[in-house]
Amino acid sequence: MFLPLYRRITWRIDPLALTVGVAIGVLWIVLNPAREAGDDQLQIALNALPAGLLTGWIVIRIIGTVVLVPMVEELFFRGYVLDRLDWGGMGMRLVALGVSAGLFAVFHDRWALAAIAGIAYGLLYLRNRNISDAITAHASSNAVIALYAVILSDWSVI
Repeated sequence: MFLPLYRRITWRIDPLALTVGVAIGVLWIVLNPAREAGDDQLQIALNALPAGLLTGWIVIRIIGTVVLVPMVEELFFRGYVLDRLDWGGMGMRLVALGVSAGLFAVFHDRWALAAIAGIAYGLLYLRNRNISDAITAHASSNAVIALYAVILSDWSVI
């Protein structure tokens, strides 16, 4: 259903988008709050899975985190919300950026950091009006976080 929309996107790998995305991912990891007792119910449930099911869950989770989530969220928050509210002029552009980043933050448990990420992704989008820059940054952020989760076997971070 959405394939025609995806085909219209000018896909490219922008070095600045990659750099910003990696920086946001590292920031997300560095500022990761300490886990509290009782927060490991996901880990307990995953540990109870047979190896094949666990591997399948991990693969699907990483694909969703690195590919699907960035595409859906960026198409909505930057490609739709920011674009629809940006009626021209610096004032409206800042309002549009703030609203899209604020809505993005509401959908994340670490809202302050998500707002910063939303502003960064929004600025990348506004730079060339190319949604693939925001998608690339978001995907690279999530890839860094997913790699961290794989290395530590801590799935609570993604």
